[in-house]
Amino acid sequence: INDGLWEWDLKSGRIRLSSRCYQMLEYSSQSLDLDADTFALMIHPHERQMVIKALTAAANNTAVFEQEFRMRKADLSYLWVLGRGRVTQNTGEVEPLFVLGTLSDITDKIGLKQSFERAFDNSPILMSISEISSGKYINANKKFFDVTGYDRDSVIGTTSVDLGFIQAEDRSRLAAILEEYGQVENFSVRLKKADGEEMFCDYNGVVIDVNGEKQLLSLAVDVTKQITAKKEKVEMTRQLRQAQKMEAIGTLAGGIAHDFNNILSAMLGYTDMAIEDVKNESRTWHDLNNVMKAGNRAKELVGQILTFSRQSETVKTKVSIVTVLKEVMKLLRSTLPTTITIVQDISIVEGTVYADPVQLHQVIMNLC
Repeated sequence: INDGLWEWDLKSGRIRLSSRCYQMLEYSSQSLDLDADTFALMIHPHERQMVIKALTAAANNTAVFEQEFRMRKADLSYLWVLGRGRVTQNTGEVEPLFVLGTLSDITDKIGLKQSFERAFDNSPILMSISEISSGKYINANKKFFDVTGYDRDSVIGTTSVDLGFIQAEDRSRLAAILEEYGQVENFSVRLKKADGEEMFCDYNGVVIDVNGEKQLLSLAVDVTKQITAKKEKVEMTRQLRQAQKMEAIGTLAGGIAHDFNNILSAMLGYTDMAIEDVKNESRTWHDLNNVMKAGNRAKELVGQILTFSRQSETVKTKVSIVTVLKEVMKLLRSTLPTTITIVQDISIVEGTVYADPVQLHQVIMNLC
């Protein structure tokens, strides 16, 4: 048996220890003459009052004694022990005679506990422990508070829903998964920081047993940057595909415009020669001049289509903004249905910039 035995005689106040207790504390069996006060001095100051209070309650037969505390060894170092005890009395007697109990060496258990606490506090991911029944936080690590912006006083004893950290429906989904499977793995959840900013996390949760009580250990990895980067990548891909479509349309329009321009040049050339062969101011002369005007308008339209398709080289020069605006309006008018009315409101009379007219035309076109 690894446990030591102890006995507190309530009448004399003497405390007797078994040889195993002496062995754990590294004292010889004859080296200690213990009374209640001497025994109390062997308890570490941090736990002394707590243990004395619990022993007193046990002596008064109002509670069973069970405490974890440190006791001073012969070399003045301290040993973590678990003390248990209860009162005993002779049959027929009212007053208790002794408090009998055991001492167990829990150094390894405390070491594991302290290692867990260090790992918990220094973990690079968000960790918290909460009650299964109520959902109230029992503890959370430094990373949790650093990332979320909440302070310990506002978190401990509060549920994640009351805190506004998680939506009630998401908490219900987590609870349902936990109840069915006993754990939650890779659950994507949207959370809210103390300042109201949203964050996205991959959540994992597992039920742990702490002194016979079921508690929830939660681990969350902040993946907000990854989610944002993924959304940006999707948007960039969409924009790239749209740009490729527009480039293809521009190339097609440019090819058609070039071919049409060749045909138009021949039409305008023959029309010009025909005008030379007819009498001025005759009906045929007026008709041919109208054909020339229409052909020149068509030529301007072809030029605008070529500008749209970026078939011309980039050349910077002095450009009239008003002129470019009016050209864009003409191109829009020819491409939009007649049911759409275009209203121009150009307040400046003249304005000149040094730019590539093709690119300026494209910019205005995109804005429209």
